[in-house]
Amino acid sequence: MPQSTSIKDKKGFLDIPAELRNQIYRHLLVKESNVCFAHPRDFSRTAAILRTCRQVYEEARGILYGENEFRFEREHRSLRQKYDISSNEVGYKMFMRVLMLIGPHNISKLRKLVIQFDDQQPRNGDYRKSKEERRYVHDSFLIECLKMLSQHSKLMSLTLEFYGRRTLSMLDLRFLEYLCAIKADHVVLGGSRSYLSYGYNSPIPRTSTLPLNRIDHELVEEIKNNITRKTKLYPDLYKMIVSGKEKEKEKEEE
Repeated sequence: MPQSTSIKDKKGFLDIPAELRNQIYRHLLVKESNVCFAHPRDFSRTAAILRTCRQVYEEARGILYGENEFRFEREHRSLRQKYDISSNEVGYKMFMRVLMLIGPHNISKLRKLVIQFDDQQPRNGDYRKSKEERRYVHDSFLIECLKMLSQHSKLMSLTLEFYGRRTLSMLDLRFLEYLCAIKADHVVLGGSRSYLSYGYNSPIPRTSTLPLNRIDHELVEEIKNNITRKTKLYPDLYKMIVSGKEKEKEKEEE
């Protein structure tokens, strides 16, 4: 029979070198695509490791929040409470709920963020609301999210996508004040939305891309200038992003 080893001789996960532990955290927690809360998939498959102990939690959350790109969209699904006749659109409640659950300290760990702005659909909301009242610029949940991000976030990159029935303009001053209070090293305005369309006399759908243009051209540079930090928090990462964008342009020109 093998001799019994004492507890002191046993090795555990925390005895592994920190570099190897970080590789394990990345393998478990970092996704190649962005983490979109509007379309959740496999969010809980690796959450157990964060509940192992305080040291593992402190080490892993920096990788979880810092190396993933998180994407938040308006959730157009309608939910109805029990014994309630009418149903309400989820909207940006999930966005606010996630930020409140992770708390200010974890919000400060976020590095890459994508926010998609869209209006409430008439069929999913109060029919008494006007088109103006259904715009995202008046959404109280979204405003609270922008406040939390401006107070606690230390973003490296921020991508903003604008949809909606009306073009964002200087008249939406209150929304712009909350939006421009957020700071990031690198800011991108734009994007595209894919949708299915049918060609002439063709029953087979094809995927088309709709460019985002729901923002006044005069606002684009102003928003970028207000959100972009003059003194970078992550100068090395910023240089990598800029060099990567330049290489993409060169490939497109070729």
